[in-house]
Amino acid sequence: MRKLTVTAVLLMALGPASTASAQAWTKDAGTGYVNLSLSLLAGDRVFGTDFESREIASTYRQTSVGLYAEYGVVDRWLTLTANAELYRRNALDDQGATQGLGDFRLGLWSGLVTAPFRVTAGLLVGLPTGDSQPSAGAGADSDAELIANSLPTGDGEWDFEPTVIVGHSFGAGGSGWPLRHFATLRAGYWARTKGFTDAVTYQAELGTQVPLPFADRFWLILRLRGVESLAGQGAVQSGFAGLGDGVTYTAIAGELQGRIWRGLAASVSYDTSFRARGIIAAAPIKFALSWQFD
Repeated sequence: MRKLTVTAVLLMALGPASTASAQAWTKDAGTGYVNLSLSLLAGDRVFGTDFESREIASTYRQTSVGLYAEYGVVDRWLTLTANAELYRRNALDDQGATQGLGDFRLGLWSGLVTAPFRVTAGLLVGLPTGDSQPSAGAGADSDAELIANSLPTGDGEWDFEPTVIVGHSFGAGGSGWPLRHFATLRAGYWARTKGFTDAVTYQAELGTQVPLPFADRFWLILRLRGVESLAGQGAVQSGFAGLGDGVTYTAIAGELQGRIWRGLAASVSYDTSFRARGIIAAAPIKFALSWQFD
């Protein structure tokens, strides 16, 4: 690894792993869903502790391969989820890179109410399977080791997030409104360990479909999501990848999902944070293939 300027070193830290959750509609026993994704981002600005973005000395790039799965165990009452970052690569142009397994999250979900709205409660548990302190290897100088340590693939902590999701589907089907929709509201409390400050998580989602032949293969989904850390400004660790303490963000996202054949679908999504601290000021793009089975 080459040397990194002092400015970039001071801006680097670990920053928030994105959270994933089951939909408000739990899976029936024996049914499931699997999603394999590739996420890419690159940026040369970072959100500081004061929510202002600042230029950094070297472009940060992140590549992530993720696997998300849901499986119904008991109708309505128990759906299991798993969200795994199978591969993560962090790189600073002309400085160095780290790569390896990221963190995993497991979830348990129960449908508390089914009509007129869906209300689902769950518990997410984060496992520290990534490397929170990667090394530059034997014989590396102190600068190389500093760079490696600042490009973790995980946060190194166990965490717990009780979550509630409210969902509703409406439109089309003789309702007089030509489009079909679903909407969800999600709120969670992210209880963290190992010196991290707790946070509140939230998401609002609206999906729209045109119920006509061929057009009904597609869903357009809009999301507003975020993490609000309870840490004061002095505790925030400035960084790139969202794995450090005090990370906060509010992001808007759009996703286009299309059914290919039976339960096989593909999607592309793009999101951007308009208010954040402690993460890279960059918009990731994600490509995914999914399979829903009965």
